[in-house]
Amino acid sequence: MSNQKIESNDIYIGGVFDSFYVVPDYQREYVWESEHVEQLLNDINADSAPEYFIGSIVVCPGETGVFELIDGQQRMTTLFLIICAVRNYIKSLNQELPKGIEGNLEVMNRQIKDIGLSTDIKSENKSYRVKLQYKDSRNVLEKIAEGNFRENSDK
Repeated sequence: MSNQKIESNDIYIGGVFDSFYVVPDYQREYVWESEHVEQLLNDINADSAPEYFIGSIVVCPGETGVFELIDGQQRMTTLFLIICAVRNYIKSLNQELPKGIEGNLEVMNRQIKDIGLSTDIKSENKSYRVKLQYKDSRNVLEKIAEGNFRENSDK
């Protein structure tokens, strides 16, 4: 019998996306509606408090170093989508960005997709920070992350 231990860490939202996550196929699909997203945004509003607990996220380390999301996948997926939306909005402004914003865009890009873990140490694998593994996901997060998502499209 192995000696497993449970660890708890306090992590800021930006730090959560230093790691890679998969939502296993046995998890329920993404079901949050706009009111859930609005509540999350209100909860993390910077004006409300310097720190705010958005809830626990339970993960299980996988064999390749990618964490399986056991609990908190709705929040994690929503936070990932928010980062994509903010990044896309900034890019859409089509104007010269104030000094320092380019660096923030690069940080957001790395929080969305970065060099992933691979079983072959010599190969680099661009990986998305959150991947859905359930049957009907149709790579929607990857499409959104790349700016290729069209609503009501199966492509």
